[in-house]
Amino acid sequence: MTNKKNKKTQDNKELITRLKRAEGQMKAIRKMYEEDRSCLEITQQIAAVRASLNKVAVKLLGQELQTCYKDADSDRLKKVLDNIAKIS
Repeated sequence: MTNKKNKKTQDNKELITRLKRAEGQMKAIRKMYEEDRSCLEITQQIAAVRASLNKVAVKLLGQELQTCYKDADSDRLKKVLDNIAKIS
């Protein structure tokens, strides 16, 4: 049980770190926009933030599946996977 708790704590720390990084990137993008930086530079940074947030989403979904649906029957799991596909 302790190993599972430690892994969850470590996963949470990793997600928080990723979210803080994305938050910092967003602040930098706003500053770039205020400074009238080039559209290409700003767009590149937006793409980087999106990629970072996508990684957070995938990690969250993975945790959800491992934690809440590990013992689910195939019909229930199929519904969950269908819902995930809708949002991705």
